[in-house]
Amino acid sequence: MRKNVGKTDIVIRVILSAAFIALALYLNIWLILIVPAILLATAIFRFCPLYAIFGIKTSRPCCGKSGTEEHKEEGGCGCGCHGKNG
Repeated sequence: MRKNVGKTDIVIRVILSAAFIALALYLNIWLILIVPAILLATAIFRFCPLYAIFGIKTSRPCCGKSGTEEHKEEGGCGCGCHGKNG
């Protein structure tokens, strides 16, 4: 499962989650909590199934150094294709 949710996207998802949680508490409609649960899950795992279906990727592109020792020392590029380092 490659990461397809970028950092800006994560921040937006967390802010929207907080807004939906506040709305659910204010209106006392607990069903609304499904939306922030999904937003937070996709932010935490940095993977959105809908993005995958439509070919959208807001995460950084691969640096091209996947699997090299040099890349492991640099700590990965954050694209998700490098295992633990990504």
